[in-house]
Amino acid sequence: MISFSEACKQAYDYYAYQGFYGLRNAKDIGDRYAFLGYVNPIPFGGIVPITISKKSGKLEEFDPFPQKNAEILKSGQIIPIPDEFKPIKNT
Repeated sequence: MISFSEACKQAYDYYAYQGFYGLRNAKDIGDRYAFLGYVNPIPFGGIVPITISKKSGKLEEFDPFPQKNAEILKSGQIIPIPDEFKPIKNT
């Protein structure tokens, strides 16, 4: 089992590698956590959500377009993102 904080770190690192610094959204979807990275403006096509298994810590991209997956994301419970993983916004 991995903690939510460990999953946030893993998700943050995944998106940072792609040039997206910070997490926009986190949800509990049962056996996994779902995350969305932050970038502004959002690129054409959007940002691919990822999931991280609570049991194994395995990270996978999560295609939101099949209706079943869209419903899973929509029904997930929002989890507040710890400050250290929130986007750094320039003023």
